Amino acid sequence: MIVLCNGMPRSASTWSYNVCLRLLAENFSVPSIYADYSEDFSASLGRTSDRYRHLLLKCHTLDPTARRMLRLGAVKAVYTYRDPLDAVPSYMRMFNSSFEVAFSAIRDSLELFRLHKQSGNSCIISYEHVTLSPLDAVRCVKEHLGVSSQEESLIRITSESGISAMRAIADRIESASSESLVSANGLVYDRQTLLHKGHIRDGTSGYGRGMLSSQQQRIIEEAFPDLIAISQQRTAGPHGQVEPSATSTRGAGVARERASLPGGEGCPLPFPAH
Repeated sequence: MIVLCNGMPRSASTWSYNVCLRLLAENFSVPSIYADYSEDFSASLGRTSDRYRHLLLKCHTLDPTARRMLRLGAVKAVYTYRDPLDAVPSYMRMFNSSFEVAFSAIRDSLELFRLHKQSGNSCIISYEHVTLSPLDAVRCVKEHLGVSSQEESLIRITSESGISAMRAIADRIESASSESLVSANGLVYDRQTLLHKGHIRDGTSGYGRGMLSSQQQRIIEEAFPDLIAISQQRTAGPHGQVEPSATSTRGAGVARERASLPGGEGCPLPFPAH
């Protein structure tokens, strides 16, 4: 199985990677899985095809080979997206980048959003779905991958991949051993979870406007009107239940409910470092 966690930057794409990693580990032998971050799908496929049966990559772009395999159904993808009015300022703060650089990164991802909607092989999940109804979001990913997992395992995965657990791992990165870290592109991140220092900041929705000038807000609103409207739709039903939006063209009928989950401190995965 080949799985791509190809979400919009700053939209919970690392969450999707960690959820997929745990689901794959429950269904296949760990030594048969190669999991990593890479924007070069073809190179990763070439390096791993002879040694591993399953490939999981986090990436924010897709090369021609990945696009072709996605259209053919040879790849399963999970695409997360977020209100651009939050994603752009989150990108600016995380990477200390200019508005122009952050805006371009989110704009480029919108083309991938359309590709995933058209492919029929992608699970598309909103940031609000992940944060408001995380157990249901994990169920959506499981259904899309077509793997087995008991409800108790899904609850554990939800807890281990939740904001508090992931923040705990990110906060410990400075004191982690060098063998467990990767340094690339000016960032130092954990090999297994792909989290880096300060990876999770505010974590809420709607705060981005306070970081943007009125002109920057207007530029974003004019560029992404449809995506902003989708992201800002109210998710509370008539009785107060959460009704998150997710699209998976493979696997339907996933129950919609919230769950009371135990807190987590971040559990290391039994994966070899690549």
